[in-house]
This record gives sequence, structure tokens and C-alpha cells, in this order.
Amino acid sequence: MFYFGVPIIALSLTSCLENLSITQPDFPIISSVELLIQIENNGDPFNSLDAPFIIEAEEVFNNINSYLLFDIRSEELFASGHIEGSIINIQHSNLLDYFETNYTITNPKIVLISETGQAAAYYTCLLRLYGIDNVFCLYYGMASWNTAFAQAWYDGLDKYNNLGIFVNTTFPKPIGGNYPGIVLPDSIESIAELKQERIIDLMNSDFYETIHHNTTHTNSILFKDVIGMIHSNPDGYFLVCYGDLGLYYYFKSSNVLLNGHPQDAVLYNAITPIPEFRSTGYLHTLPSNKTIVIYSYNGFYSATATAYLKLLGYAVISVLFGMNNIDYNRMTDPDSHSYDWLNKWAFTSEVIKDYPFVTNM
Repeated sequence: MFYFGVPIIALSLTSCLENLSITQPDFPIISSVELLIQIENNGDPFNSLDAPFIIEAEEVFNNINSYLLFDIRSEELFASGHIEGSIINIQHSNLLDYFETNYTITNPKIVLISETGQAAAYYTCLLRLYGIDNVFCLYYGMASWNTAFAQAWYDGLDKYNNLGIFVNTTFPKPIGGNYPGIVLPDSIESIAELKQERIIDLMNSDFYETIHHNTTHTNSILFKDVIGMIHSNPDGYFLVCYGDLGLYYYFKSSNVLLNGHPQDAVLYNAITPIPEFRSTGYLHTLPSNKTIVIYSYNGFYSATATAYLKLLGYAVISVLFGMNNIDYNRMTDPDSHSYDWLNKWAFTSEVIKDYPFVTNM
């Protein structure tokens, strides 16, 4: 599927999308504005208070009979250890087929489980956008359930703040103008149907979530690869810090401002009630002709944002583990002015509950 930038005339931050004038080319393509209207008129789960749809291990353990647990890891990883209970081992590409056959609104809450939780967050967002409202992702994945699975997260903790690429400069958002265009298949008869078909396609794509996968930069990437990628093609990428001021800037408790974000990173607020990837925010300032690289606190906000923006036709990749992979020392620095805030997003031993699990070995 190919995407094209479609000029939008007279766009302002508060303008109604329905009144936008779209220049249409001569081939079957529509602006993602039409898809955006459909999403925002039907609950807009990505920009809701529930996002990024996480549920913690303690809650699942204490109320195990209230949840349907779907382990989307490989059969080998599932066999090596999984949560005992109403577990279904199923691949992400089969989830929608399963729900089409078995899902009802009276089902218990659904929890997706992956290695680090970031893949589960990506697919959870897509399922929410599809209309399955009671699905959540296990926070930090199996790494939070027991130490036996925690290495997948420990391997992702890193720091690159000593490479001379971090600054404290504020980089402004671009001037908006282009939403992506989306190819409209002849078989599609409505925008709602187009949304569902695009979600099905995205559910079939892999989201690699550990440092050991040979990622092809389809949905996720490690920060060390971001550095090389942007260095080789600086005009082809747009780096986004999806968080808040505490993530973007690095203030010591003495109010000394240190270098807090990579060169050229632009801040977009992720925290409700003012998330900025929406029609009344700054969604229109994202470039439709570049690959958008998003990092967040620990990869969960960026994973859900990647799912949402891909649905709208943007080329997007999520930085795995977020700031935990970029500058883990900062996340756990007690002398940081934002320590209490950032430390809650850091992966530490306190996250791991060491709950029991079973194997099929």
C-alpha cells in the first residue's frame, strides 16, 4: 500500500476538519482527514483517558478470574513459562479472527501479554480502534510477572547521552499543511470499512520488542539504530519526543538545565487532557513525507502512537524502551528535578512481582 501527501488548504489548530478543502489527484486516493473524522466521531480511544491501555501485574494476579489472558508470544516462549489461568496462546495475526468468532461485550476484560509489553501495547491500540473496548496490555509484559522473564527488559536499558548529540534547545513544531493520502481499494464502500481493513493489515505486521530481534524498522527500532539512520539520511526522518516537559528537559534539583533530548527532537504532549496527536491539537504538523521516529518514557505511549499514526497513513517507528533505552541513568537520577515523575516510568526491580508461572516443557 502506498501513501501520498495531500495538500490541505487553510488549516488552523481549531478548524473543523469537515470544512477542509482537499486537492484530489487522478488516482483512487483519499485524504486521511476522512479517516480521522471517522475515528474522532467514534470515541477516539487513542486520545482517551484510558490510553495507553495498560494493566499492572498485581491487578491481574489479584483478580485472575476477571480477565481473559491472551499470550501473543511465540509457542516456544509460551512453553518456557506462562501465567497459569485462562491463558490462550495466540499469534497477533489471529486475534481479530478469534474475536470475530468469540467476542461479546459480556466477555471479561481481555489482557494481551508479550515479552516486554510494547508489542502488546501496539496491538491493544489497534484492537481498541477496531471497536474492542475492554482490551488491555500487561504493563512491562512477562518481565513484570517474574524475574525469569525480566532479562528482555534489562537488556533494553542503555544510555547514549555521552555521544554529544543531546541538547537543551527547544525545537519548534513544523508549520502544518499535509495529511497523508491513503489508497482506496475498489472493494471498500465506506470510511468505516476502510478503517477496519487497514487495522486488519496492521494487525498482521510484526512488532519486534526486544534487542535480540533482527528488526527491519517496520514498527520499532532501538535508539542506537536511530542515530545511524538519521546520520545517513537526516532529511528523511522526523524525531518526536512524545511525553511532556519533564521528559523533554533535564533539570537538576538545583535548577541547572542539562541536555535532555536528542538534536532536532520535537516535543508533542502525550498526557491527557491535552494529547496533541488530534485534529484540534498538532497532528497536522507531523510531516507526511518523512519517517516519524517516536520515543516516549518507556515505549508504551510511542507503541500506541505508532499504531494510531500508521492507521492514518503516516510512516512511523517506535523507539523501544523509550527513554529507558536512550538515557536510563536520567530515569533513575534522584538529583533530577523530575525524579519522582520519570522514575515511575523506569524499569526497576520493583516492577518485577515474582508471581508463579507454569511451563509446558
